[in-house]
Amino acid sequence: MISTHVADRWLIALDIDGTVLHEDGTLSDVVVREVQRVQELGHEVTLSTGRSVSMTVPILERLAITPEYVVCANGAITLRRTAGTPAYVRDHVETFDPAEVLTTIRSHLDAARYAVEDEHGAFLYSGGEFPEGDIEASGVQVEFEELLGVRATRVVVISPGHAIDRKSVV
Repeated sequence: MISTHVADRWLIALDIDGTVLHEDGTLSDVVVREVQRVQELGHEVTLSTGRSVSMTVPILERLAITPEYVVCANGAITLRRTAGTPAYVRDHVETFDPAEVLTTIRSHLDAARYAVEDEHGAFLYSGGEFPEGDIEASGVQVEFEELLGVRATRVVVISPGHAIDRKSVV
């Protein structure tokens, strides 16, 4: 039974990696069933993720949901569904100058790989190949200095051989 009272509806925002998807990228039938069940109860189920738009939309499709809003790029991009369609447009985009972040991190991780994503979802990357196919598939390899002039929605840094250690975060 679908609730008709707005006060009875919830907004449920799910992360993707390690929440909706297993670490190996698989999506279980149980998750799909539960997302559908909650949606059928009248709740709005959406995604809120650090992933880029191009890596988020396919997960919406796999879950068979079309929420009104979706949050991508660690909150820098909010998508809004076009009325009456499953298509999305960028509703809000927050950009920043990544120069200080990039140069500060590079002073500690000279051999790392760096990428910036712009407001249109395009990547510029430097320092070698990325394990995420999305960055290289939609990106352009450039010299590190070219990353500094981009208005970015997010920065990606990968440093093989370095474990995440909060004490060493710059």
